[in-house]
Amino acid sequence: MSGQTNKGRKKAIVRLSSKGQFTLPAEVRRKIGLRKGDYLKSYTVGDRLILLERVAAGPFEEIVERFSRIAAEKALDEKALTTLIKKARRELNRGLYGL
Repeated sequence: MSGQTNKGRKKAIVRLSSKGQFTLPAEVRRKIGLRKGDYLKSYTVGDRLILLERVAAGPFEEIVERFSRIAAEKALDEKALTTLIKKARRELNRGLYGL
C-alpha cells in the first residue's frame, strides 16, 4: 500500500492477473470491513475504475454462487445444477414467504 495522499485518502497499487482479477490490500479490506465473498459496486468514468460501497447480495445471487461452487467441485452437468437451483429456490420461497 502506498503512502498518504491528499485529504487523508490512501492509494494502493494493485496488479491485474491474467484472469482480470486484483487483490485489495489487507489494510484496505480491514478498514472498510470487506470479507471473502462480499460484493462491491463498481463504475467506470472515462478510463477510471471506481469501487464504491459494499452491497448485500440478494438470496438469488447467493444461491447462484453457492451452487456454482458445488457444480465445480462435483463436476455437475447443467441439468443437475438446474435441478439443485430449483430445489433451493423452492426452499427459499417456503422459508421467506410460506409458499
